[in-house]
Amino acid sequence: MNTFTAGDKVRITNYPESDWNGHICTYNQPDAQDETVVSHLVVDDISRSHRWIQTRYLELITAAPKKDEYADMSAEEQVAVLTEELHQVSRSYIAASTHRDNLEHDLKHYDEVMRETKEAQGWCDDGSNKVIATLNDGFTAHYIEPYESEFEIEYEITAGVIVRGTVMITASSEDAAREFFDDSPSDFINPENEATDEVRSLGWDNCEVESV
Repeated sequence: MNTFTAGDKVRITNYPESDWNGHICTYNQPDAQDETVVSHLVVDDISRSHRWIQTRYLELITAAPKKDEYADMSAEEQVAVLTEELHQVSRSYIAASTHRDNLEHDLKHYDEVMRETKEAQGWCDDGSNKVIATLNDGFTAHYIEPYESEFEIEYEITAGVIVRGTVMITASSEDAAREFFDDSPSDFINPENEATDEVRSLGWDNCEVESV
């Protein structure tokens, strides 16, 4: 069976012993009109020379444009053909729309029955959602909403603020004054009040929240 058509662009390939190997040609015709085709007449695009080349040495590059199927028809014939084609397209569209509507109905019915059965059988949400996830992974367009429940989540807030200030302490030396302060800061300041005032004034330096 001939796979080439007049006007196709072909390349001669895998034919190293030929001086035409690698040439780009325009396909002309086969050497037969049945399944006994062995060679094909091609025209070199540069030299315009003709040569018969066996099928195994030809590679299709670009197919020739198809002939206008309406070219030989009268205007009335073209209208009749186009009208029939439009009718067929319309029927196909209606059939596709009906199939789509039926599919949507079936999927909705499936979803409703599954949920009703789940409630009646007392299936747990986690197990049902695993099945739903598997179904959704296999769907190409449909999506089943998973079951949702309320969960009590414990959280923890870690917040910090840095407060800088000065305080006057009577001592024999600065080192001694620092030691008095480090031993008992609350004797000289109220840390909680100062930290609270700082937060109220400038906010937290950092505040992190995470579930626990």
